[in-house]
Amino acid sequence: MQAVDTNVVVRLLVEDDPIQSQQAIALWQKLLVREGVYLSKIVIVETIWVLQRSYQFNRSQIVEVINLMMHTKGVNVEDADQIKAALKQFAIEKADFSDFVIVESARSTRALPLHTFDKKLSDSPDTQLVSMESL
Repeated sequence: MQAVDTNVVVRLLVEDDPIQSQQAIALWQKLLVREGVYLSKIVIVETIWVLQRSYQFNRSQIVEVINLMMHTKGVNVEDADQIKAALKQFAIEKADFSDFVIVESARSTRALPLHTFDKKLSDSPDTQLVSMESL
């Protein structure tokens, strides 16, 4: 198994650079057939950020493309269960995907609730808004 960086995944998904996109597709196909692709949590988080901010993908498009990629035979995702749970929350809540990864990481170590100043995130389960009243 070999890992790929965010820029390879983005070129693969958006095909915005003719040369790099072809290289990304060829590498992806080669790795899937031979030994598999490893995607770290950080690569998933960065990819979603780039798709949302630079390419204006909406949440449902992002969830669909990441789910398809994660369910591709030969693709191995770091802490896949955390990423799947974070994607589910991202699809229905208002906070950023990275925030939901943080919640799921805290959940996996039984370190809940997650205390935050982020009002969008604090509306989510297992989070608590930090305020003078909560202290």
